[in-house]
Amino acid sequence: MRFLGLGIAAVGSALLVACAPDVDDAPTDSAPPSACPVEGAWEVESVAVDGVQEPLGDRRQIKLLTGTRFAFVSQSPGPENLLTVTDSLAAYRTGLFGGGTYRVQDSTYTETIEFFGDPRYVGLDIRFTCRVEGDLWTIEGELPTWDEDGSVVWTEVSRRIQ
Repeated sequence: MRFLGLGIAAVGSALLVACAPDVDDAPTDSAPPSACPVEGAWEVESVAVDGVQEPLGDRRQIKLLTGTRFAFVSQSPGPENLLTVTDSLAAYRTGLFGGGTYRVQDSTYTETIEFFGDPRYVGLDIRFTCRVEGDLWTIEGELPTWDEDGSVVWTEVSRRIQ
């Protein structure tokens, strides 16, 4: 149980660091309003891979965006009775996290990955088309997969929660 607590503390610390404002986050009078206003807190409602809906089941994912930084944490329910270190490791594997910087220009949202559960993504710029309608945010773009296909088209719809 102590191991799981340390893992949760590490993810929480990563979110705080990722979303801490940079010196460059200060608003400027000359910055035009974004065509895709994404700053805030979002919860993923649906995901499609190559146009096929992926069931989320009980998985929850929250994404937090400040002026230039983003972080997300995602978790599915894990084992309920954590009696051993093995149980704690199994519970820890139900989560995923990532973060870095982002920018929006017109309808293009780009994430620069600084940390992620799969280190092959670290350092990548991943571009998405971006659309915000009311409290729904839709992004769509190609994600690398490191297999024979090379990438998939990822479509994600999130609802603003704050």
